[in-house]
Amino acid sequence: MSRERATLAELAADFAVDLTRTVRAVVGPGCPPFIAVTPSTPGATGTVVRQDPASGITLMAGDQPVLTLTVNYRCVWDGHNAYLAVESSRIAVFPRDAVSTEPLMRYEYMKDMGDRLPSAHLQVHGDHPALSGVMAAAGTGTTRGRRRGEKASGGKQPRLSELHFPLGGHRFRPCLEDILAVLMEEFGVTPAGDRQEALDALADGREEWRRNQVGASVRDAPDVAVRVLRELGYVISHPAEVEPAGQVHRLRAL
Repeated sequence: MSRERATLAELAADFAVDLTRTVRAVVGPGCPPFIAVTPSTPGATGTVVRQDPASGITLMAGDQPVLTLTVNYRCVWDGHNAYLAVESSRIAVFPRDAVSTEPLMRYEYMKDMGDRLPSAHLQVHGDHPALSGVMAAAGTGTTRGRRRGEKASGGKQPRLSELHFPLGGHRFRPCLEDILAVLMEEFGVTPAGDRQEALDALADGREEWRRNQVGASVRDAPDVAVRVLRELGYVISHPAEVEPAGQVHRLRAL
């Protein structure tokens, strides 16, 4: 997500326009637009991309509302100060219009999540007695395991939503288009217009997202990009005869 000499706010505004266009292709022109908001608080950094108003995306099954999504991104410059990067994101799926309740599930990404939990993860809210029993009996080899054991001994059963299911790390996490497509298939969400046109719009957005992620992955592992391009017949030379360093920690991170 780069535009020559553009500011972070301008790139975030472009991202907001892209999100609005993709979502409206599924739910119709009445969906609130996404906007880019730069915090005015002293010392605050980054730009938030969210809906205005933040009422969520209502998804229909026929003529009945079945689900609502809330979507929020926090954008910053990447490590090279050249591209828009997502520092954190949260996509939550709620039953119908009950956005003030506990979500059914949430897809989250946090760039600085730490080493023990996945930066991109899915958390499912609900009850699963057998799984709760396994979680309560978890080993004590980790801090989270010990805490669960302590809670269980105090009579508080662990919840399914406490588990963080990994979703591809920094580079290969799902995008909003993936989630919308799955909800159409699994929950029978009906697009406002032609179904195939909606799926094509989601595919367009997905392709753009993945092309951006491919570029980010190349910056993480330029040696792999050079090897593959040479295998395809390209002639590649390193700048100033220096091997590009890459960002191996991004590839190793959970």
